Amino acid sequence: MALSGMTGFAREEGAEGAWTWAVEARSVNGRNLEARFRGPPGFDALERAAREGAQARFQRGQITIGLQARRAETAGAVYGYVALVMLILLGCTAVVSIDGYDFSTNFTAALSCISNVGPGLGKIGPSGNFAIFSPLPKLVMAVTMLFGRLEVYAMLILFIPSTWKRR
Repeated sequence: MALSGMTGFAREEGAEGAWTWAVEARSVNGRNLEARFRGPPGFDALERAAREGAQARFQRGQITIGLQARRAETAGAVYGYVALVMLILLGCTAVVSIDGYDFSTNFTAALSCISNVGPGLGKIGPSGNFAIFSPLPKLVMAVTMLFGRLEVYAMLILFIPSTWKRR
């Protein structure tokens, strides 16, 4: 006797031209047929085709079809952003370490400046503060706070000369 059921999952990924995509299909048992399509903005025309395809193949169940599509260069931009944040974090850590405190104090001071992680560890823990640092590390941490709070790319645009030239 063959077993059959309505519960299932499938995923397929691929690339076409400048796009990478992933399609997921999920199904669970149900009395009536209910087909849903979830896709990125601009792919709304595929909803009708997905519903009709599900209705042609299934009589009952809850079917969800999801599409994720993105341009291939998006991943490169994300990697570039993460690398830039890591470089700023390491640079700030290097300058803060001039005062000679332990690594956890220096690194978490830089980390709390570039992000919203709250108090650091070591001498700048919940009962400490940043007053122990000399003026240069404080200045670098203040600039790092600007980069972290105001977005890195927006801050870098301020330092590009073409931003300030009249057209």
